Amino acid sequence: MDNRLHGLRITNQRAVLYDYLTHQSLPKTPEEIFEELPTGSMDLSTVYRTLDTFFKVHVIQKSYIQNKVYYHLTTDEHKHYLVCIDCHEMSEIDVCPFHEFESKIQKDNDFLVTYHPVELYGYCKKCKSNHQESPSTP
Repeated sequence: MDNRLHGLRITNQRAVLYDYLTHQSLPKTPEEIFEELPTGSMDLSTVYRTLDTFFKVHVIQKSYIQNKVYYHLTTDEHKHYLVCIDCHEMSEIDVCPFHEFESKIQKDNDFLVTYHPVELYGYCKKCKSNHQESPSTP
């Protein structure tokens, strides 16, 4: 068995957190991760430190959703999310409309884009009936 993960030594805590993240379909906050990990596997500060370490070696990505930091595994295909303003439910968007735009930005600005987290906010199917259609707000 390989004792390294993206160049990191695999500790029990890193293995537990990595295994947890591989089974998540949506991004999670550090607090959500801590609450859902096996009891006693690590404390909250260790979750934060491990997430920071994973981020530095590109094992995970960060998304900023409703002023909170969410983490998810880095994959070959990046993801974007729809976020309900009422119930805070998140769902993944199947397409990315930014590939051509990203290529143009890189070429025109001599800039290497590494990722572009995007979240769209509105009302999910169950919440939208409670709101009238209104123009987008910044």
